[in-house]
Amino acid sequence: MGSTPEQSKRYRAKYGDVITERKRLYYLANKERLNTKSKLYYKENTKQISEVTAKYRLDNIEAVKLRESEYRIKHKEQRNSKNREYKRLNKGIVNANKAYRKARKLQATPRWANLEEIKSIYTNCPSGYHVDHIIPLNNEIVCGLHTEDNLQYLTKEENLKKGNSFIS
Repeated sequence: MGSTPEQSKRYRAKYGDVITERKRLYYLANKERLNTKSKLYYKENTKQISEVTAKYRLDNIEAVKLRESEYRIKHKEQRNSKNREYKRLNKGIVNANKAYRKARKLQATPRWANLEEIKSIYTNCPSGYHVDHIIPLNNEIVCGLHTEDNLQYLTKEENLKKGNSFIS
């Protein structure tokens, strides 16, 4: 006969450390077999796992965003270090992306744009802020222009959160 949920809860409260240690030792003794089993399961169930993950992310979008934000803050140095290393090892890709962005900006700058005003906006950007295109230069819905009327100051956090999105 099994135990009631209340009995299980009391048992785990009393012997939680012992249970955790047993699980840890079991994992260490069977690490290779467990990892192989896990990889095989993932390989055989990739589609279902992806569907469940996508559904969870949609159903819990705010919690997921919060957890990801906390992770980025907690691991900021590691991420910066990895980004620097990536840029060092992939200079060609990084330069191509910069050139693409620059070309998009030039292509999105009409002849009638006030280049002095645009320069002034960038030059006078307050510390801790980014210059953001209100309507993104490159978006699935709409592509904006690189003009003084399409620029705004956003905090770094707001700009990175907004990304390439268009908020109508």
